[in-house]
Amino acid sequence: MGISFAEIFAGNCKALGIPAVTVSREEAQELTQLIQEKPYTEFELCIERNTLIVNKQSYPVEINDSRRNSFLKGTWDASAMLSHNMDLIKTKARELPYLNF
Repeated sequence: MGISFAEIFAGNCKALGIPAVTVSREEAQELTQLIQEKPYTEFELCIERNTLIVNKQSYPVEINDSRRNSFLKGTWDASAMLSHNMDLIKTKARELPYLNF
């Protein structure tokens, strides 16, 4: 959670399975103060509803639509997707004239 993230950082977070969501500056300050006062506070992120729930209070969050959809569909892990689709990849590679199988 932050007020903004560089594109490369947000992309790296996605690759690691960490949703990088943003909140308003005021909400970030409020949540930062809460964390400092009560560091064991639990945060619940609902990507479906774009909300962060803390102490029964809901905060709106924003996340890039592409990354959000990747988390919702479970397609954020590119390595796992490649491994899972290895047969399709090999089939396609055999069709390409510039690869020798």
